[in-house]
Amino acid sequence: MKPCDTKFEHSQPSELAVKPVVVSDLTKFETKISTQMPNRNIEPPQRMDTTDSQKKNQRVFISYSWSDKADVRYVKEFLESKNISCWIDEEKIYVGDELHPVIAKAIMSSEMFMPFLSKDYANSRNCYLEFNYAHLHQKTIKPVIIKDIDPKKDLISSDGKRDFYFLISTKVYTKILRQKQTADEFKKNLEKLYESIVKAKPETKSSQQQLSPAKDEVDKMDTETAPGKL
Repeated sequence: MKPCDTKFEHSQPSELAVKPVVVSDLTKFETKISTQMPNRNIEPPQRMDTTDSQKKNQRVFISYSWSDKADVRYVKEFLESKNISCWIDEEKIYVGDELHPVIAKAIMSSEMFMPFLSKDYANSRNCYLEFNYAHLHQKTIKPVIIKDIDPKKDLISSDGKRDFYFLISTKVYTKILRQKQTADEFKKNLEKLYESIVKAKPETKSSQQQLSPAKDEVDKMDTETAPGKL
């Protein structure tokens, strides 16, 4: 399988919105992340020792489904080995049905929002809240497809309420398939992702306004429950 950066074309836009949140102090999470890759002949990235002045001024918010945790962690470790600062929820900090203030503040303090897309991501209301919040606040969005899926079918939630296929229709995505790609393909796509982050420019207001908020979508979402990141 060759590295794949592709743009989608899609039908008429759906409309999105989330409730406003009050942002509180950001809690610092410290986690130990294993970078071992079972049954794969790929060496984990080596962390580089650098001073603060040498680090790139780039902060990425990683949005993902809990079921994709293992694959996402490896990409995070690779990016951090390249001096890309990443923020990721490792603690399932969601409480209730609204975007958690800690998550909201982390998104706002990040320069880029990176959703790791899969079937489970499309079916997660919490992931949708994160994605939409980033969009409404004009964050640069860099999609990554983390599972071997058909985006046209698999990035629409099973209840039809959330269409991530449309949401990434104007964006270039990267496929990083840890269990499907060869070692060389996997490494090349990681490098391609890193290069796209370094070269990324902030979204313009006009491109962000292609989708407009809609109260109806919020009302639909309020009828669902979300005890934790799905």
